[in-house]
Amino acid sequence: MNDTFSEVMGKEKYGSVRMYSFGVCPSDVWENKSTKRRNQRKYIQTLEAELKELRSLVQTNKHDYNANDTSIIPDMAKKPCTSHNKESQRQLWFSSSAYDTQVIEVGEMVNLKSVAADPETIAIGLVVSKDSSKEVGGKELGDHYSEVVVQVCIKPDEELIRPCGQYKTISEVVGAPIAWPTTFLVT
Repeated sequence: MNDTFSEVMGKEKYGSVRMYSFGVCPSDVWENKSTKRRNQRKYIQTLEAELKELRSLVQTNKHDYNANDTSIIPDMAKKPCTSHNKESQRQLWFSSSAYDTQVIEVGEMVNLKSVAADPETIAIGLVVSKDSSKEVGGKELGDHYSEVVVQVCIKPDEELIRPCGQYKTISEVVGAPIAWPTTFLVT
């Protein structure tokens, strides 16, 4: 053969195959398939054993969580907030876990918490409405927002969660109604 490939690579050996890229190589063609299958089976069996172990661990955690969940909720947390149990509700809020939610009523003064990394108080406001069909800033409140009139601004540079006209920060909306997530309102 008078080609440049054989000049550069040398003569081909009898019975060998040259391939480039991701083509078939001789080990794929003449390899003993039983050892490859055996290794694959061992690997799959170890994965299945690990999967069974993880599933049993998840079931154990679910059982432990469900057992603890019903025992820590007092009867008072299930009652709606009214004026005669308002003080007991506040005591419950401060003594309960961070996962409990409190009931916010229209007309209450609330602390607006930051949605950013540190949930610190950024303003104090008055809850005006919780009607999900009411529009604030051109959008309906929805189920998870409350209409709040900002009374006192504590962190003036905090950005609004929802746009409210041309306003972008909490300091610009003092005295104006805004939409704020109900979960980030604390009495």
